[in-house]
Amino acid sequence: MDIVVDYNGRRFHGVGLATDIVESSAKAMVHVLNNIWRAAEVEKELQRKAQNKENNKETV
Repeated sequence: MDIVVDYNGRRFHGVGLATDIVESSAKAMVHVLNNIWRAAEVEKELQRKAQNKENNKETV
């Protein structure tokens, strides 16, 4: 099963493999949700690093 989801202006792709269509669909959706979560965590980390960099400029 292959799922593509548009979320917050971004496209996320998920794949699930199983002999049962319901199981493969669920696995694909979990894959998409994990990708969305991971993208959000990366964005938070980038914002944190940018804030730290800005704070370091102010103290110099």
